[in-house]
Amino acid sequence: MRALSFLQPWLWAVVTKAKPVENRKWMPWPEMMPTPVTVHAPARRGPLFALQASAGWDKEGEAFVAGKMDVKPEASRRKSILGVARIRGYIHLRDDGTPIGWNGDMTRDEALAFAHNEWAFGPYVWVLSDVLSFGDDYIKDVAGALGFWNLPAKVEEQVKKLLVENGVEVKP
Repeated sequence: MRALSFLQPWLWAVVTKAKPVENRKWMPWPEMMPTPVTVHAPARRGPLFALQASAGWDKEGEAFVAGKMDVKPEASRRKSILGVARIRGYIHLRDDGTPIGWNGDMTRDEALAFAHNEWAFGPYVWVLSDVLSFGDDYIKDVAGALGFWNLPAKVEEQVKKLLVENGVEVKP
């Protein structure tokens, strides 16, 4: 299973479902994206990936998140897997915030709505779906990396166990 590292408090906003998008300077890998419906095959959702809170803390982000959520972000959950999500698609934004284009499982109107979401800064706005927080059962002491990275086997087994406990079907 792949994972993606986030600075806190941004991931905290994602796992509490306040923030439906993630902003990156790069588009998601094609294998992390959903496949379109074709004549020969139904659409396939993108794979789940683990959400890892890095050791870092974004002070400016703390003020932004706290202002949007009217609550102080949880500061203690770092270097941990806090949950999982899928990428529904992405929107590419110009420097002025105007959408250039989009890709994924969403209509033009949905893409425009996400592009104008208060959490969307770009240049690539990843639209997240199926966000599942592990709550107090999160997995501690997991070092992250840049970009998508593979979970260590032991951590992946812990994630799969939590998915099953939360009613998510897991393929062997």
